[in-house]
Amino acid sequence: MKAYKDIRILWVADYSVKHNKGGSQQTNREMIKYGRSKGIYIKTIYKDEPIPEKLDYDAIILNNITQFCTEDLERLLDTGKCIRYEHDYWVAENMPEMYKKCRHTIFLSPLHKKTAENKCGYKIENSSLVPSPIDVGVFKVDDSVEREKGSVCCMGNLVKDKGSESLLEFIDSNQNMRFYIAGWGEEVGEFKKKDNVEFLGELDRKQIVKVYQKCEYFYHRPLWNEPFGRTVVEAFLCGCHLLLNDSVGAISWDWDFSDYEQIKKNVQSQNNFWRVIKNEIQS
Repeated sequence: MKAYKDIRILWVADYSVKHNKGGSQQTNREMIKYGRSKGIYIKTIYKDEPIPEKLDYDAIILNNITQFCTEDLERLLDTGKCIRYEHDYWVAENMPEMYKKCRHTIFLSPLHKKTAENKCGYKIENSSLVPSPIDVGVFKVDDSVEREKGSVCCMGNLVKDKGSESLLEFIDSNQNMRFYIAGWGEEVGEFKKKDNVEFLGELDRKQIVKVYQKCEYFYHRPLWNEPFGRTVVEAFLCGCHLLLNDSVGAISWDWDFSDYEQIKKNVQSQNNFWRVIKNEIQS
């Protein structure tokens, strides 16, 4: 049986967190960091970087792969070593047979898997559910910070699929509330026009935590079925009350959100992820 220090991984993804601050990149960063701390050798390949000629790895993790050509992806799949780490629905919509060519697929939530199966048209048998990992040492309540009554925060990509239009309507309908909006995207200009909005731009992690810790509410009501929605759990762990709809993967788990410690435990998922990978390699 291989020890972690003997495992070699090729991790293929569109972007690193240096190029994109989205939830997928943050999740990858946490999983890769933890894997390396266990002694696993992990080589990362991002868009515009060549795929190695020699694929002498124990497993190849295919993450978000929209920026890679079909020929390269097929060459990786032909090794029989690929594990799909699903963060979106691109494969289900564009290469639905890929799941059958992968040894295993890891989804972020029950809603995520159900939606992918609906899109690809068949049941994905060789799969696991592992929630996105959250650093609970960073995202936590700070009792020394006074919460601003009637304050609402929202983080991320400000586009229609992520619910920007409904958020704008919510802002207009709640003029007595103060909104703190951080992020990027095509709808940024619309938020800057609102009198009860303070647009914060793109923030680093420490700045985001401070916003969570001072706001009373966190808003996220996407139009699409969000695979997980890590900002939802980040905000919850920092003490925000959640304003959500049913399209958030994080709440499709059978979790009791009145039990703070249990949620905290559930999202320390790095070890679960690597256990799935190791089991696949061993099998």
